[in-house]
Amino acid sequence: MSDTTICFRPPPPRGLAGYALIRNHSAEVLLLEKRLPTHPSERWDLPGGRTEGGDLVPIACQHVVLDQTGLRILPSRLLVVHQTPGRGRAPENTSYVFDGGLARGPVSLAADFAAHRWARPDDIRALVSPSAAWRIQRALDTAYGAPVRYLCGEPRGWSRLAS
Repeated sequence: MSDTTICFRPPPPRGLAGYALIRNHSAEVLLLEKRLPTHPSERWDLPGGRTEGGDLVPIACQHVVLDQTGLRILPSRLLVVHQTPGRGRAPENTSYVFDGGLARGPVSLAADFAAHRWARPDDIRALVSPSAAWRIQRALDTAYGAPVRYLCGEPRGWSRLAS
């Protein structure tokens, strides 16, 4: 019998995130402005965020949206799955966008956010990163009848360093 050493290398870290597409009666989309964005183009985004401690993505989304906005939502229909590769210190990430329905009540922002706004679909691209714009546009398409989309990587022609 030989003594064999088995080397096990754990897989690289992966992130999971849940976001909510919340609309108002004018079909505008709720966006939140981060106080300290990691990149200038990432200042605005949908409510939601990363899971913690093995939470299920829809449950984490529900809790994070409540913490961020004071809105009680029930993440219902899955609209988009968006997987992005890891780069440098940033881990691979898979984001799920759920239909958060119509906003019921006023938005009450958490301290991590500077502002919120209701954006017309045509204005979103100018406010968010190209990656977020891609995700949000496909989520809107699905909310209005298109099939659920699986997005992989970043939109064509987009480089984080160039934006």
